[in-house]
Formats: sequence, structure tokens, C-alpha cells
Amino acid sequence: EWKVLLTTLPCHYSTEKKIVTLHMKLQWQKVLLSYHLTRSGIRARSLVRRSSPPGKQS
Repeated sequence: EWKVLLTTLPCHYSTEKKIVTLHMKLQWQKVLLSYHLTRSGIRARSLVRRSSPPGKQS
């Protein structure tokens, strides 16, 4: 079984590597996106808080 694995590994490895790198890139983009969204969300909230008069805060 190991011999078969070792003989088929080289051709599988490149595609596997591509898939893994693609997956990592996608994961990283997701993390960055959520990070930006939360940052902009916080910024928007603080802007709303700052711009709204003190009496109208919910």
C-alpha cells in the first residue's frame, strides 16, 4: 500500500499543494474580510454614537 502511495504521490502532490494553497488563500481572505467588516462596523457604530445627540442614544 505504501509503495503505491509513494509512486502516485509525486503527481498527486502538486495538485494537493495547489488545492491547499488555494484553500489557505480563501481562508485568509475570509479572515481579512471579517476583520475589515468588524472594523468598519465598529467605526460606523462609533461614528453614529458620536454624531447622534446625547439625548437620542438608545
